[in-house]
Amino acid sequence: MANKLLVCGFYTESYRDDFERLEISLNRFGMEYSFTQVDPQACWEATTGLKPSVLLQCLLKNPDRDVLYVDADAFIRREIANFDEFTGDIGIHFNEDGGKRASHTIRTGTIFLRNTEATRAFLSLWIAKQAQSDRYCDQDSFQLAYDEPHVATFFNLPVEYVKIYDKDNVKSYIEHFQASRRHEDDKAVSRKRQKKIRNVLLLLVNFTLYVVFYYLGGL
Repeated sequence: MANKLLVCGFYTESYRDDFERLEISLNRFGMEYSFTQVDPQACWEATTGLKPSVLLQCLLKNPDRDVLYVDADAFIRREIANFDEFTGDIGIHFNEDGGKRASHTIRTGTIFLRNTEATRAFLSLWIAKQAQSDRYCDQDSFQLAYDEPHVATFFNLPVEYVKIYDKDNVKSYIEHFQASRRHEDDKAVSRKRQKKIRNVLLLLVNFTLYVVFYYLGGL
């Protein structure tokens, strides 16, 4: 018999209203859930980076349950069918064309996690990658972990489970409202810092090349 699904997630105080709306939809369909309120980190990216840690703890606390992660700003639109038809440890949506029309190749707003050793090992790898920089958002560190050797198997979660409200023209199971757009200034802090660092490094490289060529030309 399949493990009964447990919906897991987390939210900060600024997302409380979003979570309470999600909670209404979870209760409507009789879905069991466990959400944790967390303190915001130094920047938006670092806060999203708490995701793999929250998920690993949820799996460890509920060893007989499979987990469906859902962002706190989502809404359940219709009853979610079981995941028996899917084969693999982890289900996540891979964007079309390798993410060429998106910021990342994957969407991490909805993730299905079968409670297996392979899943837990991948989450540990994801946590390790996230720890490398507080400028990584959860999608950045997920991609780094995914690109490393791992034993977890993945399946493509249909877009109906991770619909973006103003983008995907599908009848969804789960719809995402991307409340993070309200926090563009918080996100810009680290993004602008990264851009500034890249620009400085580029200037240094160009200056070094100029000096080298100038020196060689003077010989």
